[in-house]
Amino acid sequence: MLGYLDSCYNGVLGCLVCPRDRVAWQPCGINTIVLHVLLVGKFNAATKVTMKASSILFAPLLVSAAPGFVRNGIDKLVEKRAVTVTVDQLADFRFFSQYAGAAQCNGEVAAGSAIVCANGGCPEVEAAGATVVDTFTGILTDVQGFVAKDDVNKLIVVSYKGSTSLRNYLADFVFYFVGCNDLVDGCLVHAGFSKANDETWDKMLATLTTAAAQNPSYKIVFTGHSLGAAVSTLAAARARQAGFAIDLYNYGSPRVGNGAFVDFVNNQAGQEFRVTHLTDPVPRLPPIFLGYRHISPEYWLSNGIANTTDYSPADVKVCEGTASVGCNAGSLGFSPDAHNYYLWHISACSAPFEFKKKRATSEESATLPALYVTPDMSTIDVPALSDEELLARMRDFAEQDIEAARALE
Repeated sequence: MLGYLDSCYNGVLGCLVCPRDRVAWQPCGINTIVLHVLLVGKFNAATKVTMKASSILFAPLLVSAAPGFVRNGIDKLVEKRAVTVTVDQLADFRFFSQYAGAAQCNGEVAAGSAIVCANGGCPEVEAAGATVVDTFTGILTDVQGFVAKDDVNKLIVVSYKGSTSLRNYLADFVFYFVGCNDLVDGCLVHAGFSKANDETWDKMLATLTTAAAQNPSYKIVFTGHSLGAAVSTLAAARARQAGFAIDLYNYGSPRVGNGAFVDFVNNQAGQEFRVTHLTDPVPRLPPIFLGYRHISPEYWLSNGIANTTDYSPADVKVCEGTASVGCNAGSLGFSPDAHNYYLWHISACSAPFEFKKKRATSEESATLPALYVTPDMSTIDVPALSDEELLARMRDFAEQDIEAARALE
């Protein structure tokens, strides 16, 4: 199989379609390149040449290695040292991290229920007497969430649950894009996150619309942890486009889409606060060199150990730029447990993030559709990798991202 893919991969000008197991016939281009990276493990000069050639034939379908756009018109690491975190902002980060964590154990409660978190997961939210207006749940993906009303703080909060089993997502080195041109031209986002948002969009939007109409003076905040943070980013972008004023607080979010998408989000009205922690591996995927970008800026909890939650403003490093490797993305360590702690034990009321193998059975695999989105939002049934192999591949991808970001400077 590798020989065939290499033949197709190196012969783009003479190859119009590249069949793969359980995947519909695809135009040669980014998916072929990603599959080559999956099997070979490198994004090298030959990859760049192939991508350049294929972009001529399939420009509407590809994400090239060319720079995208951010607020300042460049796509590289930009660290503005004047950007700092205040005591009040840090308190907000901690407060909304509890709302993000609360989605883990309040995503299926009855409408009108008070938000309650086991194991002390959200004491400030409980103290405010916040209640669930209604919940929303996916079917194909395991996304859940709620729209909450907080009368003490005059807030409407939309919170998306993170996943406790991200093995497939971390090992999914194909990372399919799907289009989102209804937001902005050239927009592409991760297929799994798009599917999760599509599944929950109607219920969430209807509930948000009702809550906002009943409480017109309340501030609206979208939040989420882990894969829930990725879905909340996409949902917030669409809800803003629908006319809602929204601030976004996300924790341990993966990259959601390409440069066109993140530029669109960054330039919408409202604020974005994307928080990362130490060497949490989740925000480092999907990779920069495959065309994915982060919303900006990033607020990196940069010291301590994995379960550190007590941070001061001086401990938070701020990095701007959609392809920045100055914060979490430039760290080559690998601490899954750091994903569980974001100024609070964000996974307190559910099972912690697990770094474990997860594969479909052979019977399930035989019936999978062409574009398979697993419950944890990976886009294929991933290959069998040992923990050591996955760790090595993650480190290799981080190193390639650092090189790619530097090339964009």
